[in-house]
Amino acid sequence: MTEQQSPNKGLSTTMAILAWGFAIGILAWMFHDWQTQSQKPVTESSGGINSVSIPAGPFGHYRIKGSINGIPVNFLVDTGATSISIPADLGNKLVLSKGLPYRVSTANGNIQVNSTRIDRLQFGSIQLTNLNAHLNPGMSADQDVLLGMSALKQLEFTQSNGWLTIRQNP
Repeated sequence: MTEQQSPNKGLSTTMAILAWGFAIGILAWMFHDWQTQSQKPVTESSGGINSVSIPAGPFGHYRIKGSINGIPVNFLVDTGATSISIPADLGNKLVLSKGLPYRVSTANGNIQVNSTRIDRLQFGSIQLTNLNAHLNPGMSADQDVLLGMSALKQLEFTQSNGWLTIRQNP
Protein backbone atom coordinates (compact mmCIF):
# COMPACT_ATOMS: atom_id res chain seq x y z
CA MET A 1 0.00 0.00 0.00
CA THR A 2 1.41 3.42 -0.94
CA GLU A 3 1.22 6.37 1.35
CA GLN A 4 -0.60 9.38 -0.09
CA GLN A 5 0.72 12.89 0.56
CA SER A 6 -1.66 15.26 2.25
CA PRO A 7 -2.58 18.23 0.00
CA ASN A 8 -1.89 20.52 2.98
CA LYS A 9 1.72 19.33 3.31
CA GLY A 10 2.72 20.91 -0.04
CA LEU A 11 0.93 24.11 0.89
CA SER A 12 2.63 24.32 4.28
CA THR A 13 6.07 23.79 2.69
CA THR A 14 5.36 26.56 0.19
CA MET A 15 4.20 28.89 2.97
CA ALA A 16 7.34 28.15 5.03
CA ILE A 17 9.58 28.94 2.03
CA LEU A 18 7.69 32.20 1.39
CA ALA A 19 7.94 33.18 5.07
CA TRP A 20 11.71 32.58 5.11
CA GLY A 21 12.12 34.53 1.86
CA PHE A 22 10.09 37.40 3.29
CA ALA A 23 12.15 37.40 6.52
CA ILE A 24 15.44 37.46 4.59
CA GLY A 25 14.13 40.29 2.40
CA ILE A 26 13.14 42.35 5.46
CA LEU A 27 16.55 41.79 7.09
CA ALA A 28 18.36 42.82 3.88
CA TRP A 29 16.23 45.96 3.61
CA MET A 30 16.87 46.84 7.29
CA PHE A 31 20.63 46.31 6.88
CA HIS A 32 20.74 48.50 3.76
CA ASP A 33 18.70 51.20 5.52
CA TRP A 34 20.97 51.04 8.60
CA GLN A 35 24.11 51.19 6.45
CA THR A 36 22.99 54.21 4.44
CA GLN A 37 21.85 56.07 7.57
CA SER A 38 25.04 55.32 9.51
CA GLN A 39 27.33 56.91 6.90
CA LYS A 40 26.17 60.33 5.82
CA PRO A 41 28.10 62.68 3.52
CA VAL A 42 30.43 65.07 5.34
CA THR A 43 30.55 68.70 4.17
CA GLU A 44 33.35 71.11 5.08
CA SER A 45 34.28 74.68 4.17
CA SER A 46 37.64 76.07 5.19
CA GLY A 47 39.86 78.79 3.72
CA GLY A 48 37.63 79.17 0.68
CA ILE A 49 37.83 75.44 -0.13
CA ASN A 50 34.55 73.56 -0.08
CA SER A 51 34.65 69.78 0.22
CA VAL A 52 32.16 66.97 0.39
CA SER A 53 33.07 63.41 1.40
CA ILE A 54 30.62 60.75 0.22
CA PRO A 55 30.57 57.18 1.56
CA ALA A 56 30.40 54.34 -0.96
CA GLY A 57 27.02 52.65 -1.17
CA PRO A 58 26.45 48.90 -0.92
CA PHE A 59 27.67 48.29 -4.50
CA GLY A 60 30.52 50.83 -4.39
CA HIS A 61 28.56 53.69 -6.00
CA TYR A 62 28.69 57.24 -4.68
CA ARG A 63 25.29 58.89 -4.31
CA ILE A 64 24.42 62.25 -2.77
CA LYS A 65 21.39 64.48 -2.41
CA GLY A 66 21.64 67.89 -4.00
CA SER A 67 19.71 70.30 -6.17
CA ILE A 68 19.44 71.62 -9.69
CA ASN A 69 18.19 75.20 -9.91
CA GLY A 70 17.05 74.90 -6.28
CA ILE A 71 14.94 71.76 -6.83
CA PRO A 72 16.05 68.64 -4.88
CA VAL A 73 17.52 65.72 -6.85
CA ASN A 74 19.64 62.66 -6.16
CA PHE A 75 23.02 62.45 -7.87
CA LEU A 76 25.08 59.41 -8.80
CA VAL A 77 28.73 60.38 -9.32
CA ASP A 78 29.72 58.97 -12.72
CA THR A 79 33.25 59.74 -13.89
CA GLY A 80 32.55 57.67 -17.02
CA ALA A 81 29.80 60.04 -18.16
CA THR A 82 30.97 62.89 -20.37
CA SER A 83 28.07 65.11 -19.35
CA ILE A 84 25.48 65.50 -16.63
CA SER A 85 22.67 63.18 -17.69
CA ILE A 86 19.18 64.05 -16.49
CA PRO A 87 16.10 61.85 -17.02
CA ALA A 88 14.02 63.70 -19.64
CA ASP A 89 10.84 63.53 -17.52
CA LEU A 90 12.73 64.99 -14.54
CA GLY A 91 13.94 67.78 -16.83
CA ASN A 92 10.33 68.97 -17.10
CA LYS A 93 10.05 69.18 -13.29
CA LEU A 94 13.37 71.07 -13.16
CA VAL A 95 12.08 73.50 -15.82
CA LEU A 96 15.07 72.87 -18.07
CA SER A 97 14.82 73.94 -21.68
CA LYS A 98 15.06 71.22 -24.30
CA GLY A 99 17.85 72.18 -26.69
CA LEU A 100 19.24 70.63 -29.83
CA PRO A 101 19.19 66.85 -30.21
CA TYR A 102 22.41 64.87 -30.53
CA ARG A 103 23.56 61.26 -30.18
CA VAL A 104 25.50 59.82 -27.25
CA SER A 105 26.95 56.42 -26.52
CA THR A 106 25.72 54.88 -23.25
CA ALA A 107 26.10 51.52 -21.53
CA ASN A 108 22.80 50.60 -23.21
CA GLY A 109 23.87 51.66 -26.69
CA ASN A 110 23.61 54.82 -28.77
CA ILE A 111 20.64 57.09 -28.07
CA GLN A 112 19.45 60.57 -28.95
CA VAL A 113 19.39 63.15 -26.14
CA ASN A 114 18.66 66.87 -26.02
CA SER A 115 21.13 69.45 -24.81
CA THR A 116 20.19 71.65 -21.87
CA ARG A 117 21.82 74.18 -19.56
CA ILE A 118 21.84 74.15 -15.75
CA ASP A 119 21.97 77.56 -14.09
CA ARG A 120 22.91 76.22 -10.65
CA LEU A 121 23.86 72.76 -9.37
CA GLN A 122 24.58 72.14 -5.70
CA PHE A 123 25.49 69.28 -3.38
CA GLY A 124 26.75 69.88 0.14
CA SER A 125 28.81 73.09 0.18
CA ILE A 126 29.75 72.75 -3.49
CA GLN A 127 27.92 74.95 -5.98
CA LEU A 128 28.51 75.08 -9.74
CA THR A 129 26.89 77.40 -12.28
CA ASN A 130 26.22 77.53 -16.00
CA LEU A 131 26.74 73.83 -16.80
CA ASN A 132 26.20 71.82 -19.97
CA ALA A 133 23.97 68.78 -19.53
CA HIS A 134 21.59 66.65 -21.51
CA LEU A 135 18.06 65.32 -21.12
CA ASN A 136 18.04 61.54 -21.51
CA PRO A 137 14.75 59.93 -22.63
CA GLY A 138 16.20 56.47 -21.85
CA MET A 139 16.24 57.17 -18.11
CA SER A 140 13.14 57.00 -15.92
CA ALA A 141 12.21 60.02 -13.80
CA ASP A 142 12.94 58.14 -10.56
CA GLN A 143 16.58 57.46 -11.54
CA ASP A 144 19.47 59.46 -10.12
CA VAL A 145 20.92 62.31 -12.16
CA LEU A 146 24.32 61.19 -13.44
CA LEU A 147 26.87 63.72 -12.24
CA GLY A 148 29.28 63.49 -15.16
CA MET A 149 32.50 65.14 -16.19
CA SER A 150 30.90 68.38 -17.44
CA ALA A 151 30.59 69.16 -13.71
CA LEU A 152 33.37 67.04 -12.20
CA LYS A 153 36.13 68.51 -14.42
CA GLN A 154 35.77 71.74 -12.41
CA LEU A 155 36.49 69.88 -9.16
CA GLU A 156 39.20 67.75 -7.56
CA PHE A 157 38.29 64.32 -6.27
CA THR A 158 40.03 61.47 -4.48
CA GLN A 159 38.86 58.06 -3.38
CA SER A 160 40.17 56.32 -0.26
CA ASN A 161 38.87 53.70 2.17
CA GLY A 162 35.34 53.66 0.75
CA TRP A 163 34.95 57.46 0.68
CA LEU A 164 34.99 59.85 -2.28
CA THR A 165 36.11 63.36 -1.38
CA ILE A 166 35.24 66.14 -3.83
CA ARG A 167 36.89 69.57 -3.43
CA GLN A 168 36.06 72.91 -4.97
CA ASN A 169 38.93 75.37 -4.88
CA PRO A 170 38.26 79.14 -4.93
